[in-house]
Amino acid sequence: MNDDLRKSEITFPRPVKIGGSSYTAITMREPLVEDEIAALSESLTNTNSENEARLVARLCNLPAEAVMKMRSAQYRTLQRPLLVFLSTPWTESDEPSSSAAGSADGGGPKSGE
Repeated sequence: MNDDLRKSEITFPRPVKIGGSSYTAITMREPLVEDEIAALSESLTNTNSENEARLVARLCNLPAEAVMKMRSAQYRTLQRPLLVFLSTPWTESDEPSSSAAGSADGGGPKSGE
């Protein structure tokens, strides 16, 4: 796994039972596109809610079925950091100093634009 990924430490106000284990804190890592694809491919119902719950489970290294059986308020505690990861704009400081902008496949402006 890429060690350059951002991480978020999630602390619960009191212990939360997820599956057969009790947690006071969980670490969530930043999602990769492959995580989103895997969560979608594992989905049984193909609903946005199930896809997101499976993604959260994957990013927190938890069993997906256990995450889906959490209380909604407990799940919201896990959902918040995911929404921050997904809504925080990418910046140059998030990546190594070399940039693909302007390259043929880097998504930057092409010549003549």
